[in-house]
Amino acid sequence: MRDEYEPMRYALPADDPYTPARRGWMPWWGWLLVLIGAVVLLCCGGIVGFVIYAAGGPDIAVYPGSRLPTAYRSSAERLGLVEPGETIRFYYSDALRDVEDGFVLVTEDHVAVHDPEAGMSRVIRFDEIDAARLRQDTSFLFDSSIVLELSDGTEVDFLVSSEQDRDQDFYEAIEPSGPGASGGDGS
Repeated sequence: MRDEYEPMRYALPADDPYTPARRGWMPWWGWLLVLIGAVVLLCCGGIVGFVIYAAGGPDIAVYPGSRLPTAYRSSAERLGLVEPGETIRFYYSDALRDVEDGFVLVTEDHVAVHDPEAGMSRVIRFDEIDAARLRQDTSFLFDSSIVLELSDGTEVDFLVSSEQDRDQDFYEAIEPSGPGASGGDGS
């Protein structure tokens, strides 16, 4: 008599053509599909993570002064680039996450440039500017640049976003003074 708890075993003849040979539990192409799926999942997760990380940073356009977040203004005040109560006309940060990684702003009487990579945090009064040039770039990938020629013979250049044509507005807010004052060259 057989034991009640022992499963029944069926034996197939060894020469049965309908019984496939069992070599492993998944074929090679199955492993390949699993590997490709894992790589795609990791890439998509990385992209989503980067977008979430970057979303907490400043906007990619120039801020008009009326729309400037107070945290960005406070940062400029803390660095001594703008006085409390002073009117900021335009503000742009090319930083990915933290605005203190680089920004430029223009007020009623000066331009302030903060670039820690270049070791520069500077207030430039309009009467120090001999000439200003705007090098517009209307592409989505690159920013326009503004070059200021100062009365001491040095040049200061910085980037501004061309989105919504605010690079032109930013440039027009800078009023070069002195005998060498000139407009933008548009190149």
